[in-house]
Amino acid sequence: MLSALSTPLDAVVLLEVDYDQIIKRISGRRSCALCGRVFNIHTAPPGMPPRCDRCDDKPPLLQRRDDEESTVRQRLAVYEQQTGRSPPTMPTKACCEPSTRTAAWTM
Repeated sequence: MLSALSTPLDAVVLLEVDYDQIIKRISGRRSCALCGRVFNIHTAPPGMPPRCDRCDDKPPLLQRRDDEESTVRQRLAVYEQQTGRSPPTMPTKACCEPSTRTAAWTM
């Protein structure tokens, strides 16, 4: 696609996220079946038992099957098997250094 646009690939962004963080983030998602609001039991706890505080009848929150921990782990295993965790091979330039910065998630 880039060659069709006569545009060379001169930069790559590689996001490295610890698998445990991915698993925690995704498997912690819950949603309200009525209004669709999304909660995360780890970063924005909805209370116990988890219920929607936006809806009048306070329905229980649901976890999608594809957000279950076992499913997330399987998806990561397939990702690693099919793509690997190593970055693509790119020519390096003196200006390009790997970053050691970490990102903080906010909701």
